[in-house]
Amino acid sequence: MTIREGIFGKKCAIGCISYLFALCLLQEIAISNAKATERDEVGLYGVNNTQIGLAVEAINVVKGSLDVNSRTIKVSDAVFQQELIETNSVSATEFLFLDETILVVGPESQLVLNEMVFDANATKGKVVLTAVKGLFTFVSGSLPSESYQIQTPTATIGVRGTKFDLFVSRNGASTVVLRRGAVDVKNLQGATRRIATINSATTVVTKKTQPTPAAPPTPELEKLFEPLSNLKEFGSKDTKKININREEVEKKSNINKENVEKQEALDIKKEGAEKKEARKKERAEKKEARKKERA
Repeated sequence: MTIREGIFGKKCAIGCISYLFALCLLQEIAISNAKATERDEVGLYGVNNTQIGLAVEAINVVKGSLDVNSRTIKVSDAVFQQELIETNSVSATEFLFLDETILVVGPESQLVLNEMVFDANATKGKVVLTAVKGLFTFVSGSLPSESYQIQTPTATIGVRGTKFDLFVSRNGASTVVLRRGAVDVKNLQGATRRIATINSATTVVTKKTQPTPAAPPTPELEKLFEPLSNLKEFGSKDTKKININREEVEKKSNINKENVEKQEALDIKKEGAEKKEARKKERAEKKEARKKERA
């Protein structure tokens, strides 16, 4: 029985005990951080090496890297601000953070735990994560919704009290699938789309493209997310076997991105031609005006 089952309300005593145990560990981490803050007379929150949560699941080899140090993350290990988390093709992990945010990291994923500012006695805080690539499930914790921000190579996701799945392909294209609540997804130029319909998805293909209109995710993508609800499934997978479904999704993402980039290039070329024509027309009009003045 996993901690996830206790978290989502399944009637299992083991799951509940595990969840309470994890919360106790998090409380100890929070108290330790607070004491260090008082001792040093400076704000520890927001500084590298701050403990911000722990691993409640760690299937196969999950790597954590901080500064020049790296390690293999095990169950109940603390995780730290600015730590880079990496999984291979058959590994996965789940984290529980100080504010009770839950983050599941699927196979072949990279994630940076950028920043967490949390005080159990305060109403304000901040959680910033960068999903470099891979599969993720995010469930927001006790902080106000505007405190959460998830970044990808092509998008920024604003949380509105929610649960969502996220797929970041190797080429950076980002797809968000809403499971509960609402999300604001914007590209790196600020074009934003709010998704508030359950099981709807939007994709940001490049840094410039607007988030696509809300639509159901493809069956292939849904299949990729299924194992994230039971991470122990990855423990029995053959490490040498290629995930055909993942490769197909990545292939389609590459084709889609190539088509979008071609269209972007055509649009830029067209825009340049229109500007050139406009400047030519403007010069002709000025020339004609000068002729009339001389006449």
